[in-house]
Amino acid sequence: MCNQRALETLEEAVRLERGGLLEKALAELDVAARSDDPTVLAEALRHQADIRRSRCEWEMAVALARRSRAVAHAAGLPELEAEAVNAEAAIYLTRRFFAEAEPLFETMLEITEDPRIRGIALQNLGISSAEQGHLEEARHRFLDSHDFFEAAGYTRGMATARVNSGRISLLEGRDEEAETLCTQADQLARRVGDLELSALASLNLAEALLRRGRPAEAEIPASVALGYFTGVGNQWRRIECLRLFGDLHRAEEDAESALQCYARALELARETETPDEVAGLEELLEAVEEEARGSAAAR
Repeated sequence: MCNQRALETLEEAVRLERGGLLEKALAELDVAARSDDPTVLAEALRHQADIRRSRCEWEMAVALARRSRAVAHAAGLPELEAEAVNAEAAIYLTRRFFAEAEPLFETMLEITEDPRIRGIALQNLGISSAEQGHLEEARHRFLDSHDFFEAAGYTRGMATARVNSGRISLLEGRDEEAETLCTQADQLARRVGDLELSALASLNLAEALLRRGRPAEAEIPASVALGYFTGVGNQWRRIECLRLFGDLHRAEEDAESALQCYARALELARETETPDEVAGLEELLEAVEEEARGSAAAR
């Protein structure tokens, strides 16, 4: 395949991926990966890794990310090597394997001075900090990453920074601030045509609305998120959506619907081998079942 045609195929694949058409994106990426241009090949392998990660195909995703890194390193392409490192680290971060993920994100900072990629590394280090409860550290990393994204003119990165800052605001109980940040993130994500990021912003917005005592309003962005992540086969995000719907039903005192949502989320968590999710959902199911028994006894 000639280099120009391979590049056009890769660009079309990325457009399809951002639009949530993952099967079509994979087909285009398979074609692009036949290129003898190391830039196109490394990029195609990395995007394949990202899609496989979204589908919880962990081993395949890691193998693709490592192949992408090897191609980029051999060709002397540090920015693409750093992005491939990020692709592998993101797999571990998704699975909450922080000890494996964080050294790889730090490696990205050693490989390149590119502001966009440094912003990505700091953003993901911030997510790791937040997931482990180090919220102040996470907030600083998100702010620093936003500065790098702004310097690079990277709108998608700025949207991501707002999504994650909104998540920190939720964790710290600043629900009004979270609502504002997630609304802004959704607007930026739509501007660049990134439906996955828009769906993630919608998911966090729904949680902010629920916490502010507006469950009816929260159902709309929650449905948008669930519809997207179900459509593209992103199981770990589906788990988050179903858990949130369980919370919505629980707030509306609909124990039966809440139990159904939590049970389906638990089933998916077991299928995708995410033990932290399994433990949390088992606790939620037990709590709602106990509430339902108490309510029945009171009657």
